[in-house]
Amino acid sequence: MLIKDSNSKVALHALNSLESILPTVKQQLTGSSVNLLIQNTAAGLASKNRDIYDKASSLLDSFINNIDHTLLFQPFVQVAMNATARTKPDIIDRVTYLSKKVYKNKQKAVILHALPLAWNLVKSLSSTGSTPALKDATGDFLAQLHELMNDSLFDHAASAPGSNPQFVDKIRELSQSRS
Repeated sequence: MLIKDSNSKVALHALNSLESILPTVKQQLTGSSVNLLIQNTAAGLASKNRDIYDKASSLLDSFINNIDHTLLFQPFVQVAMNATARTKPDIIDRVTYLSKKVYKNKQKAVILHALPLAWNLVKSLSSTGSTPALKDATGDFLAQLHELMNDSLFDHAASAPGSNPQFVDKIRELSQSRS
């Protein structure tokens, strides 16, 4: 896909073109095409070229403003799971926003997709690749989940695979430190 082209002018042109046609084609987008668009656009967040980073960020926001949030939720979560340490905070911020929008009507989708991401993020914070931006984004995400789910967040954490009391305490600490 041209969005990931190594030639920065080509990649920037592809991002600009996609942003310009998005309002026209948004109704025809399906789950698989949205998934592909989110993945490829999010790759632009890793660019060292500031124009590409800014355009990719703007385009991801355009997706959020133009496409049904329930259609966007799972692709954004998938991208967050596989993102680099550099891009993960940007994606998590968007997942945090989408979680709030989707939870109103699709609580099970948030539980099914967002909670595994949250557990993965908490576990990754103890690794050497963690950054302050990632810790902040994770804290905001967990605070949003706690606001939506109340203490059932901690019940889910306790029953998560590989859970232990320290894991649940870490989730409690992170989710309440941002409130």
